[in-house]
Amino acid sequence: MAQAYLATYQEAVRGRALAKSAEQMADEIVGSYPFHPSYKDILSLFKENEKFRQTRGLIQFTANLMRGVWANKGQEEVFLIGAQFLDFSDQETRDQVKEIERSLESALASDVYDTDGSAHAQGIDGDRNDRAATQVATLLFISSLSDNTDGIRGLPRDTLVEYLVAPGREPTRFIEADAPPPDGHLPAREQARLFRAGRAPPGR
Repeated sequence: MAQAYLATYQEAVRGRALAKSAEQMADEIVGSYPFHPSYKDILSLFKENEKFRQTRGLIQFTANLMRGVWANKGQEEVFLIGAQFLDFSDQETRDQVKEIERSLESALASDVYDTDGSAHAQGIDGDRNDRAATQVATLLFISSLSDNTDGIRGLPRDTLVEYLVAPGREPTRFIEADAPPPDGHLPAREQARLFRAGRAPPGR
């Protein structure tokens, strides 16, 4: 699996979509398999939240993620388990992320997933017949759950691509799907969560 990702990473580095060493990223997979190395990094962003009970919360969060992976099996092959496979059509999953950071409840519905299919990412995926936008939006949403005003929120584009590319899934699939919502809902915080023409938001 690490060798398959190595080839993907090398191509992305040549295309300047990634900044890190391809060999370093592939080596990290050996220690994290079957999870993507990004999973622990994503969890670290909100594990100190007051309402996230670290042991029980981690078990529940991972159980919700695994349900999403199984639900996704018929749509595309999952090579490594990452936070982008959370299934927000699952009520328990939505309830947990709302509990972790209640202030982003409206962002989830407007930009990532809504039960009526009207969220921004859902609209992009419907037009493209793909799930890339939903995976981009899910990662950016989950990486923005910290309730620490000085904490990191969101992901730089090269990190986002690193977390999402996989064998047979080139960086352009996710970069092209990374369109900002019309009302600019998610980029309202300090870090870019959805990007505007490849530019970081004001202050970056």
